[in-house]
Amino acid sequence: MRLLIPIFLIGSLTAPVTLLAQGSYTTPLSKILRYDDGSKLTIQVDTANQRVEENFYDRSGALGWKLVRELDEDLQPMRAIKFDSQDQIVSRHKYICLRGRVEEEEILSPKNALLARMVYFYDKKGRVIRIDHFNAAGNLVSSSKSSGNPTEPIRRDVSSSTPTAPR
Repeated sequence: MRLLIPIFLIGSLTAPVTLLAQGSYTTPLSKILRYDDGSKLTIQVDTANQRVEENFYDRSGALGWKLVRELDEDLQPMRAIKFDSQDQIVSRHKYICLRGRVEEEEILSPKNALLARMVYFYDKKGRVIRIDHFNAAGNLVSSSKSSGNPTEPIRRDVSSSTPTAPR
């Protein structure tokens, strides 16, 4: 079973973005996640075409953004493109998958400049327990933590220090 984990990003990427944290989209899926503020996220997993599409709608039902994720032959995420409501590219994403799950994600500008990097940490059962968010300079910006309960969203705690990310 794979978990949908809402992830809250920085700056112009503030709406929730989901990721099947273990990194595998092995079965076709159509799902709607509803948030307390009335917004919602639709997720369509198309295993035959190795593609995932996520659409975020605000509380009025207007499209906020769309994320199209490409999957590799093992149905793990390779890259994604995020579009705004006007179908303009907002960001590009690259994923590093090991052991059947996403270990790292790079967020790039529409022109491929590094904006941020996220490193994922898992418990022994393979559940996301922490996501460290680094800026383009490699400084830790924040750390998102989870209780390990798959029904609870990961919460971001802003770091008071700015250690450099390991390379």
